[in-house]
Amino acid sequence: MDNTSAVTRKIGFQKLPDGTEIILCGFGLVDWSALQEAALSHYKRTMIKTVTDTLDLFEDRELRNEQLRRVYDEAKRLTIADIPGRVMPMPKTNGDGKELKDKDGNIQMHDVDVDYMTWWMSETLDGKLHALWLSARKAPSQSDWSKQYISDLFEQATDSVDEITALEIEQAAQTVGRLSQSELAANFTEPSQKTSEGTPTMVR
Repeated sequence: MDNTSAVTRKIGFQKLPDGTEIILCGFGLVDWSALQEAALSHYKRTMIKTVTDTLDLFEDRELRNEQLRRVYDEAKRLTIADIPGRVMPMPKTNGDGKELKDKDGNIQMHDVDVDYMTWWMSETLDGKLHALWLSARKAPSQSDWSKQYISDLFEQATDSVDEITALEIEQAAQTVGRLSQSELAANFTEPSQKTSEGTPTMVR
């Protein structure tokens, strides 16, 4: 295999309902590092927001300030390795990566332990959009795209219908997952046990 074919296999396209076509590229090590930083930032913001949203429960002003100082100090110390993982449903696959189906033709699912970054970019809108942005801007013709521009593209292409927009973003995120499949596989393990059912094939 030459270098050209290796690169070509990591490039895909996502066509939106209005005909707009987005070039999507597989992730490299630098991209994974950027995703980890973004996931860590998301976790910290969520942690701080949880505390600030409940400050009204504390009548004493000094106690409220103490709670704020505590959560900010804790957030400063956190690294990506400190964040607990998540469990998310994934399709079962065979040794060739083909999804397994039951007798009724439904895809068989199982719970999989994943790191926080994988969960964030697979299960949250913010994470999916961030992954799409990093993937799209790797293409030279899209290098100046912003995350907001990516979001606007999907909204405009689907007339701002929330359900359709979410589906289009989900499909694009799956494309990025397939392009980066070999790297993603290293982040998955079975919860509590290892099986021979294969590795999940994509980020949902």
